[in-house]
Amino acid sequence: MSDTTRKGMKEMLGGVSESMHEFSGKAREAASDFAEEAVSRGRKAARYAVKDVREHPIRYVTIGVAVGVLVAALIMRNRNDD
Repeated sequence: MSDTTRKGMKEMLGGVSESMHEFSGKAREAASDFAEEAVSRGRKAARYAVKDVREHPIRYVTIGVAVGVLVAALIMRNRNDD
């Protein structure tokens, strides 16, 4: 292989390496931004849920009881089928 070819390949590989490094940096930054936004939205949703449960506790107790009754009915139905 000639020196010119080797030099050209080294330059090409150096450019590819630089491009991949740049791409990975941008991907890391985008992932970090996404994670920060997800955490922020999750915290906001949790605050809303806590506030709503405090303002309407009977509603949520009723929902909990209804879900419990449904789960119990499904369990009992499955036991009777066996």
